[in-house]
Amino acid sequence: MLLDRDGRLLGGPFSFAAKAGESLHLANLSHEVASAVLRSVADQWSWGSGVIARASDARIGVAAWRMRWAETKLANVLSDMEDGESPDDATLRDALSRVGLEHLAARLGETADWDKALHEGQRQRLAFARLHVLRPDIVLIDDALHALDEADAAAVFADLRAGLPNAIIVSAGSSAVLEAAATSTHDQQPRRSSAASPPLPADDLARRRRGQPRAGP
Repeated sequence: MLLDRDGRLLGGPFSFAAKAGESLHLANLSHEVASAVLRSVADQWSWGSGVIARASDARIGVAAWRMRWAETKLANVLSDMEDGESPDDATLRDALSRVGLEHLAARLGETADWDKALHEGQRQRLAFARLHVLRPDIVLIDDALHALDEADAAAVFADLRAGLPNAIIVSAGSSAVLEAAATSTHDQQPRRSSAASPPLPADDLARRRRGQPRAGP
């Protein structure tokens, strides 16, 4: 079950699975619920309870509808490697080319506020370029193609799948491309009702955040 930050029921229960090389699309979920589900998979959402089973050493990459980066070099945006590895410029240029941003290759060493320097479609392409560089085992796509037209979105997604053939891809969002490209779809309407779901008591909310059962009947 997923809760919002105030302890109200956000959605669920959810039950889905995907294996290496598969693409799963989460359909008919509000943006709020879909984002919470994906962030839960990435251990970035602590409100709720349940079990997420995945390899402890699985690398996770995220492409969200709105990526935010601090003012930095473009190369740093692309090569955010947690293990300290630093890809060479050829790898970064190839990643940019794969998503139609080859014209930015000459700016790899430039420091800028890339949120402002690029328009929305370019920022979404850049998020996919990062995935080509990071090469994660699990890819989470949170409505990250909606700013592109259907043909461009399909090309960007197809190249990602070709470049990461063994990755698990879990997507959500309004792009028809994501659902069409998925090998399976999890279709579930959200079950949120502010009238029927009062906030949980503070102690119960704390237990659920830790995945502990509720005390009492």
